[in-house]
Amino acid sequence: MKKRGLSLIMAIMLIAGLILPTTTVKSAPESAQYANWQIDNQLQWFDMGSNDGETYTYEVYNESSKTVIESGTFQGSMSTQKVSADLHLTVQYYLNVDGEKVLVYSRQSPEVHTYEVQYFYKDANGGETFLCTEEDGELNYGDRYIHTPSSYIVVGNREYQPVDGQGSIALVYGQKIYKVYYTDYVPEPTYAIANLRDEYNNILKTLKVTIPYGNGGDGSVTLDIPATVDSRSRHYLYDEDANNELAIGKSAPIPYCDENVVFDIFYKVQEEEVQGVYPVTVNYMAYEGNTFVKQIGASGFTGDTTKEGDVVFTGAPLELRVRNNVTGVDEYYTRVGDGKITHKHGEKQRAYEVRYELADAQAGYDWIVKAYDSENNFLKSYTYRVEVDDTKTHTVEPSIKKDGKTYIVGEGVPMELVHQFGGTRVVNVVYQEVGTTLVPSYTLKVRYLSVSDEKILKEEDIEVKAEEGGVDITTDAEFKFEGNEYVRLGGQLDKIRHNYFSKQRTQVVYFRDINDDANADTIVTVTDVINVDDPESTAAAGGATEGDTVTVLSNETTGETEVLDEQGVPLAESIANKNVPKAKKVEKEAAASAQPNWPVIISLLALALALIIGAAFFVAKKKKKVNDVEGNDQN
Repeated sequence: MKKRGLSLIMAIMLIAGLILPTTTVKSAPESAQYANWQIDNQLQWFDMGSNDGETYTYEVYNESSKTVIESGTFQGSMSTQKVSADLHLTVQYYLNVDGEKVLVYSRQSPEVHTYEVQYFYKDANGGETFLCTEEDGELNYGDRYIHTPSSYIVVGNREYQPVDGQGSIALVYGQKIYKVYYTDYVPEPTYAIANLRDEYNNILKTLKVTIPYGNGGDGSVTLDIPATVDSRSRHYLYDEDANNELAIGKSAPIPYCDENVVFDIFYKVQEEEVQGVYPVTVNYMAYEGNTFVKQIGASGFTGDTTKEGDVVFTGAPLELRVRNNVTGVDEYYTRVGDGKITHKHGEKQRAYEVRYELADAQAGYDWIVKAYDSENNFLKSYTYRVEVDDTKTHTVEPSIKKDGKTYIVGEGVPMELVHQFGGTRVVNVVYQEVGTTLVPSYTLKVRYLSVSDEKILKEEDIEVKAEEGGVDITTDAEFKFEGNEYVRLGGQLDKIRHNYFSKQRTQVVYFRDINDDANADTIVTVTDVINVDDPESTAAAGGATEGDTVTVLSNETTGETEVLDEQGVPLAESIANKNVPKAKKVEKEAAASAQPNWPVIISLLALALALIIGAAFFVAKKKKKVNDVEGNDQN
């Protein structure tokens, strides 16, 4: 009855409004109420208002959950609470008409809103400068997608790149402005590189200069090409007959954006006026098919200009192991062919190569157990073929007889060795000659060597004791010398293990000057001789012996490779130093000293007697232990 009465009253009021237009009515005009939807930083709200002076009841309704999340009254204007822009909202105004709540106005949040992605320059102090609006558009309710900032932009002839850490951003319904921050463009460095090569394509020296970027990539640099190069104890002249890309002296400007920034310049060795013994290098080169991969080692021999005939080199190892000290993963390479080299005495060619190929890690191989005496003299070897997923066992012989001598296995060596596929391919077992004792200790020299200027930065003598089986050497990552700062080359460890039975007596740690960019990518690897054709005769033929080690310095950026002996001496120079006879001055001194020096002789005899007595006492007091050397490790 009450609802019917209310309807009748409303009808009468409507008729009265039509008949008497000058009569003022209670309800407000249609344009009296408003609600402006606002959104910022993923928050939304309504700015509500009316201009009729009425007091309204309002409700904010969540369309998703079908619930009222805010309600109250207002007169004039006010704002609703800020809530998540993810919500779909409706705001409604009500008037109280004769005790009834009457809906007079309604507004929903839009299904679509606009957005902008703006790029700003951020300076060193954190200040922001607007650069441009990169993107704008509309987002539907519930939409979301990823904007990836441009990696390089130009605004007003100035170049920019995103600041460090500025990644992609998510654009979502509910946020209007998105900011992406940029800084000045700093491109990746580009280098002009000249590889100075000999007739056989070996790199003698590398020139590397950073090309400045300039303005918009218009920077350039020049290279100074020398007329001569000294490398590996030899003198080289610029080869005028070669098709060199750059002439002697200062080159034309090499632009930053030039595609050709690496040049090969060829030199020929200067005819040697000095007659006699000279070094010949044999480079061990890894190939994949007919494609050269890298140099993995080297060896050598000597020729003599005063002799006739040939030198026949047969000392290239059957198998090499390249150790990666950082990853701990070893690579094994096998020789291609017999490795035989015939060199005529006095021949101009002084460098040869023997090819190797990477052994298949998933193919069968030979597991070798080698027996050595305590002075690293080879005694005997045992070879087992190991197929994929195979396991082999070797029973250690308690004693070995050779050349009339008897050797017994060292204390602590297990009598049974077990090898599983993928393990270390060479195991050394050390024997002790009956009636002899181990040297209690010896001195290992640790040398810090700079590849930038060939300076010895530091040398230290470390005692290696037999009873401890070896010594751990801790090396520096950085080192200061004569006011300059040096950093350790890659591929070397903080701690190096040197085994007592190693042949090595010098441990070299390689460094570069911190400003020497040319060697920034130089990596140190170590190559071991694992297997040779005949352990009894290989050394006599001038080749490597099992267990020999060389260090390879390689730089993929410049393509430069250098092989050094255990003391850090370039191999060609090392070969020469080991084989060149003494100079005449030394021979004369030796002849002059041939007369007996009786005071010295008597002193030496007394010292020898004291040593014999001391050694006998030492043997009686303590028996030295002999430890197994695993994996042919030299360190």
